[in-house]
Amino acid sequence: MDQKNWPQSLNRMSDSIFDLQQNWSEWRNQWIALVEENQRLKLENEKLQQLLTKSSSKKSENRKLKAESNGEGLGNLKRLYQEGFHICNVSFGRLRTEEECLFCHSFLQK
Repeated sequence: MDQKNWPQSLNRMSDSIFDLQQNWSEWRNQWIALVEENQRLKLENEKLQQLLTKSSSKKSENRKLKAESNGEGLGNLKRLYQEGFHICNVSFGRLRTEEECLFCHSFLQK
């Protein structure tokens, strides 16, 4: 290297180092932003999973209660029919005088 080119070479090297430092700073800031976003999304995902499990457990409990209540209600209607009362919408609660009521029988088949 010539002694004349030393200052120019040093300036170019200094500019290169400065550019490298700028690029490094930008990449570092982008990386920090991505890490923060990743953490935020992880927390959001956990909360949504908890809500989903709570919601699905509530739905299954509601289905069980509904199934139990439907079975209980149907059992009561069958018992009333066997005791000789109408369970159809035409004559509900009246004593059956005939052997079988087709309306009650079709209701029990549903």
